[in-house]
Amino acid sequence: MRKKVLVLGANFGGLTAALAVRHELDGDVDVTVVSASDHFLFNPLPADGERLPFGFGMVVPPFVGQDFLTRSDGLADEKGYVQVRPTYQSEKYDDVYAVGVAAAVDVPWQTPTPVGIPKTGFPAEVMAHTAAANIAAQVKGEVPTRTKSFGDIKAVCVMDAGNNGVILLADKMLPPRKHGVLIPGPQAHLMKLGFEKYFLWKMRHRHVQLP
Repeated sequence: MRKKVLVLGANFGGLTAALAVRHELDGDVDVTVVSASDHFLFNPLPADGERLPFGFGMVVPPFVGQDFLTRSDGLADEKGYVQVRPTYQSEKYDDVYAVGVAAAVDVPWQTPTPVGIPKTGFPAEVMAHTAAANIAAQVKGEVPTRTKSFGDIKAVCVMDAGNNGVILLADKMLPPRKHGVLIPGPQAHLMKLGFEKYFLWKMRHRHVQLP
């Protein structure tokens, strides 16, 4: 009987995890992907319905976990993030994994205005590959051993800002770091356009083993 793997909340990490599990097991597994929506909506109204007049507005909502996670007994913290081990298994359930924004990551600093960890697409991909290897091991009846601490993942980020932007590279996502560089300029915008085409091609053709 073919083993079944369920992936919830498919974004960067979820989609990569789904395809990576199939790759690790040579397609000998049924992977089901469940997403809350086929698109994302942004609602500019506060929860109480109050309308706020403005000439120019910038809204930066905080990341929060999905409601179904907070309703699951002992699965998530108060913000809805799943507390995970270095294998990206849930701390409470051996057969539940969380990657990307869904995974809880300890903040190693304190600021006057509390801020979280920047969970960008690249670390989500690395986390997904790590989790996929461990899921494949479990399906085979083996013990999950692949680990990759979030803080030790390399920082690779291209921040696009119209026709300009910044490329961020560092040896680790979180300090202390040995190496790090910011490269501003229009090449960031071109890299973002190129990455979009590469990523979509990689996913469509299931070359999930590629970086």
